[in-house]
Amino acid sequence: MPVSNLSFVKFAVPASVSKQSTNFEVRRLKHWKQLFVRDLVGHGLKRRTSPVLAQDHRVASTTASPHECVIQESTKPSTSNGVSEVNETRKKQAVSAPKITSPLHVHFGAGKLGLGLVVPALENSSTSYVILQRPSKDWEGLLSSNSAFIPVKVNGEDVLGKGLKLITQRDIDEAVSKGQSVMQLVAESPSGQGHLVLSDDPQVSSELASGASSFSCALGGAISSVLASTLQQLPKRHMGARPVLYACENDLDSVQQLADQLKRRVEVVPCMVDRICSNRRIEGGGDPAIYVDAEEHSGSIVLLEQSSQSYDDLPLDGETVQVPDSDEVADYLFVQKKRLVNSMHTVLAFSTLVDFDMNRASLFDWDRALPELPLLNYAEASPDVKESVWAWAVAQILVLMKEKGVDVMTQAHNAESDEELVEQMLAVARQTLERFSSIEDTTSRVLGGGVSNRYHTRLVPVQEGVHIVEAMLSDLPSDCIHRKVLAAAGVDMPTVVRACDQLVEEARKFADLDEEERAAQEQWRELTLGLHNNFMRVVSEIPKLVARSPVSSAAGLLGIFDQVSKSN
Repeated sequence: MPVSNLSFVKFAVPASVSKQSTNFEVRRLKHWKQLFVRDLVGHGLKRRTSPVLAQDHRVASTTASPHECVIQESTKPSTSNGVSEVNETRKKQAVSAPKITSPLHVHFGAGKLGLGLVVPALENSSTSYVILQRPSKDWEGLLSSNSAFIPVKVNGEDVLGKGLKLITQRDIDEAVSKGQSVMQLVAESPSGQGHLVLSDDPQVSSELASGASSFSCALGGAISSVLASTLQQLPKRHMGARPVLYACENDLDSVQQLADQLKRRVEVVPCMVDRICSNRRIEGGGDPAIYVDAEEHSGSIVLLEQSSQSYDDLPLDGETVQVPDSDEVADYLFVQKKRLVNSMHTVLAFSTLVDFDMNRASLFDWDRALPELPLLNYAEASPDVKESVWAWAVAQILVLMKEKGVDVMTQAHNAESDEELVEQMLAVARQTLERFSSIEDTTSRVLGGGVSNRYHTRLVPVQEGVHIVEAMLSDLPSDCIHRKVLAAAGVDMPTVVRACDQLVEEARKFADLDEEERAAQEQWRELTLGLHNNFMRVVSEIPKLVARSPVSSAAGLLGIFDQVSKSN
């Protein structure tokens, strides 16, 4: 079966599949109870463009606008003393402006992943959308551009057709002076048009959020700090009438934190995202454009929970968007991505550090290694390194089978036999390594979550899991699927275990170095904080001592400081 067809096939989830009591699954189960009890037999994972759709598997779309079905709340009187006339004008315009009757989607942030993966999926839908981005220094070229539309080019190719309609703060201020609002500027465009709004005005973000039927984001760890204050202003609504936020973030803890903050106001749907986007470049002038460097693999966006929006109303569309029909398969796809993409990326990063350190005549240069060291290219690596990395890929598959179960994997991949499942899993592993080799990357990006953190969360668990599989293997039949994986991959279990043990041992010192550096930084922070507090205490005491001691010379001033120091 071709790799491109993996996970886009029918499956049936057996009743025997058990869930681990993780926060991730408990949260999803609560969400599903609120929506409906879902038939677990049907199409397991459908691309958004699939003609096959069981409509009874979705909640019927509501015809309510974002301003209907609002739960009544007591309103607090607003203070007007600190509100400018411009803001007051905008508030009046927001109330009196014609409402946009067609759906409007707002995407927060124009980062590499958002532009390289999420925005093309928005363009594939028929929904009008806005990308809201603060006008930082990177965007100065567009602020002075006279172009009405900005192309977005991924690997040199236009991905948005006409481009994004540019709306700057200057455009918004000019519209306000004419009695218009930012929503009216957006409403002037034809249906399905994308817009790039460059503004950090809270009033602008508030107006857009109030008029949107759905949102998305790809902000990384900043998700709560960026979105909570804006979206918490939305009124509480009944289920089905709330706008939906598609959180295209792989940090599910941060997504859950935001969901808790937006409870009853916004329906938060976590989405797994998978595409390597390494660089973003913005060019202004007479021929402005936004350039994104990404791997050739088009990537994927997997909805990990069901949305109350109907299938046809989803603002994300195209071959990259995947909608699982069960939480078991959604969770499996999430863990598969962590194992075969994130964890394997980490293997390459630590293999790079080990190789760099081994071939240096001088002591390990930590400052040089992380920020600038190019990531090891698997296709160009030595035979020994290739053998070790491939053994790690096989280890990921064996541990994945132990964690999620062969039954779920077989159904998710529509495999009719163990041999077919083995073939597909090894094909995914090979494709992943080819993806890594197709784009230049750095250790700093891959290990950006922390060297010690990545070591303990992505290397060590796989090593421990492999030792468990090794212990199990002696009790399994000779034709078990684990032995079939090893045979088809061309490696034996001792080779896999040895590769995992060796890299974990050799990479340990980098995790230790990182922990030592972080501890030193924390000690320095506490020291400087203590000095600052003591200094401020000294400064606060000076007026009292001056009042009691007349100062007419430098010696007198030194005497005051001496008194302060003794009192502290």
